[in-house]
Amino acid sequence: MKSMCCPTGGSWSDVSCATSCTSAREINDIQEAAGRASGSLRLAWVVLIFALLIVGCGKTTPPAAKPKASGNKIAEQLAAAPQQASTTKGNASTVRRPRVSPDDRARFDEIPETESEFDFNFGANSGDYAFQGGGSFSAPGKNESREGLSGSKIVERVTSLLRDSVDYGPTLAVWVIDESKSARGLVQTIGSMIQQPYSGLKSDVDPKRFLTAVCTFGGQVHFPVDSPSPDPSSLVTAINSMPNDPTGKEMVFTAIGEAIKKYSHFRTAERREVMFFIVTDESGDDQNLVDSLIEEPRRNATPIYVIGVPAPFGRVAALDPSVENASDKTSIRQGPESRYREHIELGFWGGMNDFRMMDSGFGPFALEKLCRGTSGRYIAVRPATSGYSFAGAMVSEWPSSGVWQPDPTVMQKYAPDYTTEAEYQKILQGNAACMALHEAAKVDAVEFTQLPEVTFRKENEPQLASDLARAQQLAAKLEPGVNRLYDALEKGESGRAKLTSPRWQAAYDVAMGRAAAAKSRVDGYNVMLAELKRGKNFERETSNTWELATAETTDATSALKKLGEKAKMYLERVVKEHPGTPWAKLAERELQTPFGWKWTER
Repeated sequence: MKSMCCPTGGSWSDVSCATSCTSAREINDIQEAAGRASGSLRLAWVVLIFALLIVGCGKTTPPAAKPKASGNKIAEQLAAAPQQASTTKGNASTVRRPRVSPDDRARFDEIPETESEFDFNFGANSGDYAFQGGGSFSAPGKNESREGLSGSKIVERVTSLLRDSVDYGPTLAVWVIDESKSARGLVQTIGSMIQQPYSGLKSDVDPKRFLTAVCTFGGQVHFPVDSPSPDPSSLVTAINSMPNDPTGKEMVFTAIGEAIKKYSHFRTAERREVMFFIVTDESGDDQNLVDSLIEEPRRNATPIYVIGVPAPFGRVAALDPSVENASDKTSIRQGPESRYREHIELGFWGGMNDFRMMDSGFGPFALEKLCRGTSGRYIAVRPATSGYSFAGAMVSEWPSSGVWQPDPTVMQKYAPDYTTEAEYQKILQGNAACMALHEAAKVDAVEFTQLPEVTFRKENEPQLASDLARAQQLAAKLEPGVNRLYDALEKGESGRAKLTSPRWQAAYDVAMGRAAAAKSRVDGYNVMLAELKRGKNFERETSNTWELATAETTDATSALKKLGEKAKMYLERVVKEHPGTPWAKLAERELQTPFGWKWTER
């Protein structure tokens, strides 16, 4: 048999030949593998080069342009003040708004409005103290919302904004400060805390890089630091020498308007960064000027910040008038948070005052609108609270630790309509429910400070009839006011289904529900007394006294039963659809007291 030969010419049966052939075969295998690997590598290079060519065909990203000396950093860092953020222990994270080119921003007629700064990011873990008004402080603590926003943290926020501005370019800080007695504690707190960090803003290289101007106001406007000063201590000096205004008037918007006219050329002619800081605890007696003040600072990219107090929910005043001037009973205006009151003045049954005074979650309407319209912020000083409100119709300090505060993240979608007067009127005219609530808010307050008589001992028929007639007199006094509220709101029921704004939905529902509950109680009380007057026999021979006890509904008539059911429907809808809001708190409180009556005997 002929032996097969290997590629080397030998025989496979030859050991040496087999060995050499095996080696040759391995070499061939290695060469083939290397060839395949080389091919794969070449293919990888081709793919990579092709990908680079594709990417290179796109638009190149230019290098970041250096800021122009004449630009406005407010359009960048200053206008990009932090949004509301969740609190983390030892560190408050923030989210900044997108930066806008100064040149582009100057060309826009409409600057996006910002949100109110009620972030509650500061407090318990930092050892700070929360401002309570009147110059007093209390240690912060956890509450249903968040910790309070202290004066020291506000100063930290303000100086941080100013430091960014000074680092960017020449800056002018214009301070507009309230001279009133009620604002004295707030002003002095800010003044004492800002002294050291504010002095650190002065530039050793260029003394005029950072300037300060100070305007103060009460019934009149003053400029204690008229010509902008390069000395940061001029701010604290002006605060310490500021007189108490005796007029009880706060012409804050007049003062802002005069300051804008006086210092706007530092922005337009000198291209200097200009920032306004308003310090006040009131909403102002000249709020009608706000719409006319927004356009110029908006056009010039000049933000306006307000350090103030939150607006009391649905109310014009929170502080008792005596806080300002014992001889003047004029209310101290600190609200409302909306252009007009969108809240009825209706007490709780039995005169209970809990949750009558609440934090709205926003600043006074006109000041908040001014901040939003100029890309500034309304920074509200707030103490920490227990989460329960025991404040009555008026308080001696505002904000107060005894006042319930809403969670700012919840309130974001319940912002008031920051529109012009004409636009607000269109809202009212466009929906019956809105107009009904607007009109009901004008109705005089209805209070239930005196509980009606509910115990009737029967000695004889004439005596019982006399006692019942006397009890009905109280109900007769309450009935007209309650009916005015209910009738005004009932006119808006046809427009309720068309409401799309969560704020208007919650506001109308809680008002309608509370008015219906009040009417159910008052009307039901009258009906039950009339029923007893007509004659009613005891079921037990030993009984001699009738007790009128509360019940879910009054079953004496079908109309009263339906009225109670309507009240419950509106109030429960508020609790379900708007949890964590002031309207839900009012609804929850109202639902604690039944709307109807029933007779019991003993």
